[in-house]
Amino acid sequence: MNQAELKERIKKGEDFHTELKERLPDRENIAKSIVCFANTDGGDLIVGVSEKNQIVGVEDLDKTMRLIDDVSLNRCEPPVTVLQETLEIKDRTVLIVRVPKGSHRPYRTRSGRFYVRSTNRCRQASREELLRIFQSDRSVFFDEAPGKQN
Repeated sequence: MNQAELKERIKKGEDFHTELKERLPDRENIAKSIVCFANTDGGDLIVGVSEKNQIVGVEDLDKTMRLIDDVSLNRCEPPVTVLQETLEIKDRTVLIVRVPKGSHRPYRTRSGRFYVRSTNRCRQASREELLRIFQSDRSVFFDEAPGKQN
């Protein structure tokens, strides 16, 4: 992502593929954001942008990047591999955390919650959504359901 693309994404605000954060929340909410993108179509968590879509930058970049790595590997089940990149805009560093659509869906947080992205927010997945995810990744086959006789 280049500066022009980042500025355009920030200007448009949060959407299905973009979540903006001034600073990182607690570990559970970071995991929620990562799992949410991995369970749907992937997306970018952009850190260092205020609620008013102003670039404020990331204060302790190394610490923030280590935290993202820790959460994506240890608080998401199964672990999610994310790509982190930085951009400098107006002497401020913005962190872009790229979360791909997961290849081992569904993902959940360590607390056992499954999330999906809906328009511009994350929400807990419904039972039907979880079934669709399992089916789309060929994890559940209804003709092989327990108790069925061949």
